[in-house]
Amino acid sequence: MKLSQAIPITFSLIASFVLAGCGIGKIASPTSDVPGSYAPGNIQGIVHGGMQPVKGAIVKMYATQSITAPTSSNNYGYGQPGLFLAEANSQDGSFGDGYDTDANGAFQFAAGHYVAGCPAGQYAYITISGGNSGAASNNPNLLLMSVLGPCSSLYAGDGETYTGPTPVFVDEVTTVAAAYTLGNFMTVSGTASPFTVNISAPANNNFSDGTVAWNATSSAYESCTGTACNGSATFNSTTGVESIVANGLYHAVLNFENLVSTTTGQANASVTTGVTGATGIIPVAEINSIANALQLCVNSIGVSSTGTTNCGQLFSYTPSIASVTPTNTLQAVLNLAKNPYSSASNVSNLLNFQTAQSQAYGPALSQAPPDWTLTIVYGGGGISTPYYLTLDANDEVYTSNQGTNTIAALTSNGSFKSGVGGFPFSIDGGTTLLANPQGIVADALGNIFVTNQTASASAGTFEFSNTGTYEATLGHTTQISYPYYLAVDRRNNVWVSYATNGVGNLDWLQYGGTVGSYTPASLTGNKNTYSNGGFTQVSASTGANNLGVILDSDQNVWIAVQGNTTNPGTAVGILTNAYAATPATVPAYDNSTLAGTAPYNHPKLLPAISPNCNTNPYTTAFDSGKVAYVSTIGATAPGICKITLGYTSSVATSDTVSTPIINVGAGLPEGIAMDGNNVLWIPEYNANTATHANYGLAAYNTVTSTLVSEPTNGFTSCFVTGSTCAAGSTSSAVNTGLSISNPRQAAIDSTGSIWLTESAGNTLTQTLGTAAPTWPLLAAGRFGVIPY
Repeated sequence: MKLSQAIPITFSLIASFVLAGCGIGKIASPTSDVPGSYAPGNIQGIVHGGMQPVKGAIVKMYATQSITAPTSSNNYGYGQPGLFLAEANSQDGSFGDGYDTDANGAFQFAAGHYVAGCPAGQYAYITISGGNSGAASNNPNLLLMSVLGPCSSLYAGDGETYTGPTPVFVDEVTTVAAAYTLGNFMTVSGTASPFTVNISAPANNNFSDGTVAWNATSSAYESCTGTACNGSATFNSTTGVESIVANGLYHAVLNFENLVSTTTGQANASVTTGVTGATGIIPVAEINSIANALQLCVNSIGVSSTGTTNCGQLFSYTPSIASVTPTNTLQAVLNLAKNPYSSASNVSNLLNFQTAQSQAYGPALSQAPPDWTLTIVYGGGGISTPYYLTLDANDEVYTSNQGTNTIAALTSNGSFKSGVGGFPFSIDGGTTLLANPQGIVADALGNIFVTNQTASASAGTFEFSNTGTYEATLGHTTQISYPYYLAVDRRNNVWVSYATNGVGNLDWLQYGGTVGSYTPASLTGNKNTYSNGGFTQVSASTGANNLGVILDSDQNVWIAVQGNTTNPGTAVGILTNAYAATPATVPAYDNSTLAGTAPYNHPKLLPAISPNCNTNPYTTAFDSGKVAYVSTIGATAPGICKITLGYTSSVATSDTVSTPIINVGAGLPEGIAMDGNNVLWIPEYNANTATHANYGLAAYNTVTSTLVSEPTNGFTSCFVTGSTCAAGSTSSAVNTGLSISNPRQAAIDSTGSIWLTESAGNTLTQTLGTAAPTWPLLAAGRFGVIPY
């Protein structure tokens, strides 16, 4: 019998005679309840290794912490020690004796035995170290964990009642979910039980859960709403200064809650999207397969010096990227999340290792996946032929959908903001604006901009709120014909690339003025001013189209110039952007004598910075050293072009282009993205659905100059298709069995999740934990660095 069938029966029996009487009623606040923290109440739980209870384990509860002065010496605040709250007991009345689970695996934390309050704005988690699940002796390599959630849910003081899950179930499935979702914020200390699990984040990548201060007058906690609680981006239009706070740790906890139920210890089948017909499919079979491999180690005596053991095999198949062998079960999964393809043999051996023995968790895979990345697949909610996507400062995702001419929007926890059919994007429910949505971008104020790539009167760029309300028209066919990509600078100016009669142009749309109504024949009352095609000199030659546009950390504008079949583009243009400078002085890159068209004084094309990037440059990403990486999609040698600028007295005076082009696989790289550890993530795309292969997501470490993904076509993950994760047919538009297939654009959020548009499959995918946390808002200009 699978554990998925056995858990409810087994647990209900244990709970009836072990956990009864340990009530969760109203209790007095312990002395550990101090201003700014919560006093946790009575919390009970149970630990299993597969179907076996784990007895004699050390069970501890911690709270995450925020590091307010992150430096490189403390890993910028990631993975630093959590705040120890309490050690459990095993129903015998003694606490902290190192023997915290009874013969049934049950444990409890009693209200009077916490040594610290759980701080407001933080999250509680439980660790299980050592113990015996029926083997000949205790297992020194056993380490399991689960996440309880916000500290506010544990509160039991001032007449309140504990509102968290009860009882708490900890097993291999909860451990897999925690490692993949919170691994970027986690480290493990120790080489043998007892281990310590450390979870922390810098203050700029954490979130307040709704209570921020103690009010001594009312003897209560003050609640907060909006930007006081939520990470947000604010912008001062006078000084040009941004204040941006990311939400990585909070959103990582939400991702954990999406994957697993802590009251059953089982993987959830799907994300609760909140919209009829919208789905977020979780790879349950893959999660269970990893959990099955873990339980073979958990239910043993650990690594033995007398020969090959289950733990020894598990650890040999799950090395870190630096080829370090783990020493406990949690570290093995942490390694797997970050290094999901260490070798083809390790991928298959991990699956074969657990299928050859008794499997506790089902359904599970019967065939090895291409790699061990975990990817949630979202569909419905207006997602149809999604082309491009953007993230706002709050990790919310917006896609332009050419199949429905709508915008689909997801919150950071996977629920759909955009309803059944996506944001219709019309004025007062009347005039429909979108006919061919293309580029999409968010600014620091929470506005979303999208281009309508058409020659009709509805061509142009439109602005809407993050709830889908039309706000303004930023130009249409009389100013911008066939607009492609957009970028936003720090002063919330919008830069749009487009083509008029086959000639590439870039327009600058200044933010300001009052919101007007959409009038196809004129621009009267609209919320912007225009350069009106002032930058035709960006084009490499007649017939070229400007495509990808992005601003670097110095707020200079980079434009990829793509050509056509008879005149392929090879140039990357760079414009200085004094309008975005803070303070408004001439940027260091301004070494040009070629001025732009009025009303500009300093936006200029740098004539020395127009390097040959093979054929058809498409999009650009930057590392933390201001080096540019440009995707090229020409028919010959598609790949990545690397541009390094040379400086004289802080002025860019030269450029060096990598040769040969970096080869990243067989697909065409379109919308690339850089994560917070300077790893470039490269979607492999082919528009020809009749012949496309199983292209996935390549990863290139720009520091070591090495590919770190599966070498042929990148990561492709596993999709829920029963027990099989096959590669699928190379001639199929959608490869059943793969969750990543033919991706178009990548974006990375502050948890390290990689978001991809899958236009052939009409899906949006979220790959958990493999990338590094990243500032999600491109307008912030913080590239190649983690949020801190």
